[in-house]
Amino acid sequence: RLEIFGRGTQAPGEEATDKAKGTYQQSQQIVAMLPQVNQAFRVMKLDTIGAQAAYLANAYVESDQFRYMTETGKAAKDTAFRSDPTKAKLDTGWLNKAAAGQVAGVGGYKQGGSINRNGNWNDSFIGRGPLQVTHDYLYIQTLAVLEKRLEELDAAPAGSPEKADAATVREALTAIKADPSQAANPKYTFLFSAAYMKRPLSLDHPTGKSGEDIASGGNATGFMGKQFADKKKIKDGVYQRAIKVLTRRNAAAAPAAAAPSTASPSSTGPQTS
Repeated sequence: RLEIFGRGTQAPGEEATDKAKGTYQQSQQIVAMLPQVNQAFRVMKLDTIGAQAAYLANAYVESDQFRYMTETGKAAKDTAFRSDPTKAKLDTGWLNKAAAGQVAGVGGYKQGGSINRNGNWNDSFIGRGPLQVTHDYLYIQTLAVLEKRLEELDAAPAGSPEKADAATVREALTAIKADPSQAANPKYTFLFSAAYMKRPLSLDHPTGKSGEDIASGGNATGFMGKQFADKKKIKDGVYQRAIKVLTRRNAAAAPAAAAPSTASPSSTGPQTS
């Protein structure tokens, strides 16, 4: 929802200045992506307010509000809302410095490592998606979640809506396995990030919780790994705003079943719109 990203639904009459026109156009590009967001929530069953809020809060920072689905795209001044991820511009200067260990607070970029296997950044496992999935092992784990979900969808009754979802998941799996840059493709990227949130965190969390569980429990970033303090502060703020917006919409959609004063992050949330 645009309100969560701090945007209103501007009317055409509000396009008087170049700045207003640009804001309006970008808002409409975000709106155009919402069917894929809703599909990702539905297919991967991210159906609590907390999980949806955490997804949007992390996306607010990591993809700069859906503008850049490939890591370093903003710094490289890539085209915002790019539809073809194979043409994404990368800040290779920063990536090469990170590979040389010259960027404070980041690791794993050294050639031969879990991000940069062969020295080709276009073929690497840099961050991609509204939630920037990074490292080869996290790509593999996320793809495994999608494979498991595909098995469930394939077992659905013939003619059910889930059969159409199965085709989408199968297409995403095939594309991303063949080319990791496809994890930033608008057709698959929201689904890929949603699957990342369903990934079990047992290696890091003895309880075996998933990112969805942690987010539904009120922690917006606990499943995302180490966070820079300034970025975490922004994410936490957007998370709280998203909780309020989604709770209000939930109450409006089902007034008898929900009320803003009693809803919690673990309550079932509406689809984003």
